[in-house]
Amino acid sequence: MEFKPDKDEVWFFWGIALWNLGRNEEASAAYDKALEFQPDDDSAIHNKACCYSLQGNIEQAIENLQIAINLNPEKAK
Repeated sequence: MEFKPDKDEVWFFWGIALWNLGRNEEASAAYDKALEFQPDDDSAIHNKACCYSLQGNIEQAIENLQIAINLNPEKAK
């Protein structure tokens, strides 16, 4: 992140690392940062939905899942 702070992939994979550590709020923030650079990344949005779900924020989880599905309906099947 220090060397390429403007790359969405860096933030996406940082989000995955945080998610795997159970740090879901921080992971969600990392996905938000990734989405600043790549707003139509359905994988980042999907993972963000998972973070919301694990935090018990079901409304946000469903909202983000719907966005991910709309961006890539074939992948959702």
